[in-house]
Amino acid sequence: MFNYNSTNLMRNAVISKVLFGIVILSLSSCGDKPTDEAPETADNLVVSGVSATSFTVSITGSFTGISKVDLALGKCGVLYCEKSADYGTLFRMWKDGITSDGLMVFDQAKNSGELYSGVITGLYPDTEYCFCLFWQGHDGKRETSAVQTVRTQTFNPILSAVRMDSINYFDAVAKTSVKMDEEDAVCCEVGFLLSESVGCDINTSTIYPLNTTASGSYRKPFIELLPGRTYHVRQYVKYLSKSSIQPGYIYSEETSFSTRDFMETAVDLALPSGILWASCDLNESGPVNQRLKTSYYQWGAHSHMVFPEKNSNNPTVEWLKSHYEHWDAGSGTYTDIGADICGTEHDVVHLMLGGKWRMPSKADVEELIANCNVSKWVSSLSYLGIIEGTNGNVIKIGFGDARWCGTLDNEGKAYSFRYIPDNVNGGWMPNSGKIDFVMQERYNWLNIRPVWDPNMPD
Repeated sequence: MFNYNSTNLMRNAVISKVLFGIVILSLSSCGDKPTDEAPETADNLVVSGVSATSFTVSITGSFTGISKVDLALGKCGVLYCEKSADYGTLFRMWKDGITSDGLMVFDQAKNSGELYSGVITGLYPDTEYCFCLFWQGHDGKRETSAVQTVRTQTFNPILSAVRMDSINYFDAVAKTSVKMDEEDAVCCEVGFLLSESVGCDINTSTIYPLNTTASGSYRKPFIELLPGRTYHVRQYVKYLSKSSIQPGYIYSEETSFSTRDFMETAVDLALPSGILWASCDLNESGPVNQRLKTSYYQWGAHSHMVFPEKNSNNPTVEWLKSHYEHWDAGSGTYTDIGADICGTEHDVVHLMLGGKWRMPSKADVEELIANCNVSKWVSSLSYLGIIEGTNGNVIKIGFGDARWCGTLDNEGKAYSFRYIPDNVNGGWMPNSGKIDFVMQERYNWLNIRPVWDPNMPD
């Protein structure tokens, strides 16, 4: 294994692991070394194997005639640089005792003649490098092997087109695969790009990196999408290029998909107002009571809650206030955004879905209670309240989960509603329950059940 000093000649090179085998390539001379810049070559320093991938070079060599004690007290390793660089300066810095770029030191002394081996990663693809073994005695004596060259391979990973699965209103799953040398994979970043514009690239897209350093098959859930939108997606591989401005990128073919139209969720419960209730919550991913936390909002907030890493299921009041955009910490009061935000700029349903979609008001819930049968519920892995209109159409609401109304009471607290089955003698009673109101502090986090209002202006 190698110890490594950071390199500028070959940016971000790192020694990563011991070789399991030796692949010997034909080596060519680097030409005559200036004798005033490099020590004389020594025949007992022998490179016995070199192999290269796009970003790595594996080197195997030995130091014959030098005792294990001398190897331990001194230093031995590899000097290297791009062939186009001034490798003479590299030797001169090493000879003068300056810790140089492109200097790799073996960290474990072996017996004379035993093989040392290791892998240098983070090199540039399709680039020729000069290298040699070196030994520096504790008495200052210095020797090198003959300078040789090796070229890294061209980087050509095989990227499959992205396949989309489980496309819903607010989420979808991307699947793909990539094939590349395992040695190269640890030097790259693999991920997805998502955009509403054709020709998505790293500068114009949302980036979804994958937490992996291996080739193979991958899947990535996309969440927080918008219903009825067309998205473009492609896979990318980020790698170290010779550009000093930015790394290199390789893209797969672009794939397009459309999320489902949210109007599919609109349920006609035969209400006098003509209002339609959605069959799922805003930004809900998955069945009721199995949703992701992206579906929770503070009252009047423009985006969903981003929970703390610790105590995410029960954030403190102080934390909730500090992350609520309509809380004035200086005065310790709420910012006035109105007592009815339905359909306004503070209605996140209307902001996300547009059209005639909005948050429900207290009056909308009262209409629901007055005109629907809310005494049914089903017991399963998810306790669902069944709200049935006079026409037989139904919506389902998770047992006990409160949902925002866009209305405040006279004391400045926000209305919310929930479905609760009746509890008699400590037991829940099938076919018996109700919708009731719960007053909430506005900084609390709840779901929102959208409504479609035909009376909203276009």
